[in-house]
Amino acid sequence: MIDKVRLIKKDELKSLLSLYKYLIPDDLELEVDTEVIKHWDEILSDPNIFYLVIEEDG
Repeated sequence: MIDKVRLIKKDELKSLLSLYKYLIPDDLELEVDTEVIKHWDEILSDPNIFYLVIEEDG
């Protein structure tokens, strides 16, 4: 059962990329470098883009 739905946190980028890799194993794996972090910051500051996290059983 779903416990909580919330916006993703800035420090969850690596978890998000890990999920993408799991879902699309043939896709290139991104290394979290300054350019990726810069892009992530831009995404998080854009009010028109958001990622939801659904927590299940904690």
